[in-house]
Amino acid sequence: MEELQEARKVERQTTKDVGEDKKVKKLDKKGEDRDRLTRELQIRKTELRRKPIGEGKLAQNWEGPYKIIRDIRKGAYKIVELSRRELPWMWNAASLRAYYN
Repeated sequence: MEELQEARKVERQTTKDVGEDKKVKKLDKKGEDRDRLTRELQIRKTELRRKPIGEGKLAQNWEGPYKIIRDIRKGAYKIVELSRRELPWMWNAASLRAYYN
C-alpha cells in the first residue's frame, strides 16, 4: 500500500515538473517575441470605433505600417507612423503584429 502511494507521489511530482518546464519555455518564447517587435515594422489592430460604418465585416482589420520607437513597460509600446508622426497613446503587444510587404 505504501509503495503504491509513493509511486503516485513521484508520478505527480514528475507531471508537475513537466508542466512548469512548459510554462517557462512559453514565457521565454514570449520574451523573444517582444524583442523582435522592436526591430520590425508593425501593423496595429483597427478599433471598432475607427472602422467605417458602411463597410461592415469587409472593413479593414489592420492599420499600418508603424515603427516602435519606445518600450514603455512590459508589452506596452509607443509607435510612430512612417511619416514620423507619433501616435498619442501606447499600444499593447497584443494589438500589434509584424508587417510583411
